[in-house]
Amino acid sequence: MRGITPSPTLYGIETEYSMMVVTNTGESQEIIGECHSLDSELGLYQAPGENEKDVVPYEQIATSVEKLGLKKNSIGMLSNGGRFYFDPSGPEYATPEVTTAEECVLRSFDGDEILFGAMNLLLQEGVIKSFQINRRNVDHNRSSRGVHINTATSLEDSDFSHWDIAELAALNVAKGALFGSGGLLLNVAGETHFHHSPRLSVTNQVDRSASSYSDRPLVRTSFKPDIGVRRLETVTSDALNFPWPMRASLVLTNAFVKLLEISPEQADIPHLVRPIQAAQTVGRFGNEKTVEADINEVKPVSLYPADILRGITETIFEAHEEVGYLDDESVQVLGEIIDVADLMSRDMRATAPYVESVARLVAMEAKMEKAGVTLDSETMCKFDYAWDWIGGGIAERIRKKKVAGWQGFSHTNSVHEQRKRLKTPPKNTRAYIRGNEIAQGRGEHVYTWYAMDKDDTTVTVHPLQTDFSNCYPE
Repeated sequence: MRGITPSPTLYGIETEYSMMVVTNTGESQEIIGECHSLDSELGLYQAPGENEKDVVPYEQIATSVEKLGLKKNSIGMLSNGGRFYFDPSGPEYATPEVTTAEECVLRSFDGDEILFGAMNLLLQEGVIKSFQINRRNVDHNRSSRGVHINTATSLEDSDFSHWDIAELAALNVAKGALFGSGGLLLNVAGETHFHHSPRLSVTNQVDRSASSYSDRPLVRTSFKPDIGVRRLETVTSDALNFPWPMRASLVLTNAFVKLLEISPEQADIPHLVRPIQAAQTVGRFGNEKTVEADINEVKPVSLYPADILRGITETIFEAHEEVGYLDDESVQVLGEIIDVADLMSRDMRATAPYVESVARLVAMEAKMEKAGVTLDSETMCKFDYAWDWIGGGIAERIRKKKVAGWQGFSHTNSVHEQRKRLKTPPKNTRAYIRGNEIAQGRGEHVYTWYAMDKDDTTVTVHPLQTDFSNCYPE
């Protein structure tokens, strides 16, 4: 037993968006939202050489963000506690630190509204001719962007054993059965297939450090520094449009990491025999095919991903009965995961109200039957991009009309709540300090998520601090 004091529960999501901008000259930058012919010309795994910030200066987009009622500083930190900026891949929104997965999910969708609102203002002002934003991180040609879910941990890099890595890899692969976005991908022969978790399908490494940004690992092994804790980035997630799988993924990862902190020997879960192959299998087929795993170092067995997820969740509950380390939200959501995993094992299509990849597949099958087309048609390519389009897309409409994806939420993101939250930082984390400093015109005093100036001294702030008391000089 490690006996490490469990870390505080803190959540965050970083989402990189796909976006296409057409200038007033008719030039299109970023081959996103186009269909197979252009994707094929671009080549598999090849990203365009230019992105939106080469067409629309970041300063213009930043001005549009401020017109939405938000203030920002030079590094994109916002008065609502989040961060909006452009990295080499394009626009990214990072939520503020929050203490519940429910709030984290809701604040993640705030990023959609901020980016869409800013670009729509540029459209109205005649700066651009058109634009399209998609909440997706793997394009048809398999070029990918990052969606990172952040989990606080008390573990040091040196605490993270190869067993921990193997178990976390198995967890991240199995999650694709319930927490995938779905979507179309081309293969090397130019054939189109439906994939339940596109990000898992492009996995090419078991583990890598954050510096290996061009790899697509199952586990990012180097923890990000913070004050009093460290930050584990999970980089295997799809850009989800349904709230429930996003929340469930956050909760399950957090509960499992805390189990590793308290008692890693209790986290006795299957180790995948061929993790990369397993990831690609689950990415393509979801829960429809098995993967090979070792259990207690005996002869490998074939397991369905949903069964692995159920086993991990039950292991977490067993540890909770002994130690009592789960909060109420975690107990509720982990119970929901077991219920959906059971349903998945009985009838995959019955999980469509909860699992986005299944909802997307069912919708695509209905569209093909109605239109009399095949999966590799232009019609289905456009339908696939219409699913995760921001600003009227299919999944967005399903979410906003509360048709599916809200299992277990106490709030379902009303327009009034979102407008208020979009401009207001959380009150129970350091985002409250950071957001207020920026709102009051002192954005130049905010340097990072945790480093700020107080009385001409740079201090570091713990994630759960809500004022400048008990800060330490950096």
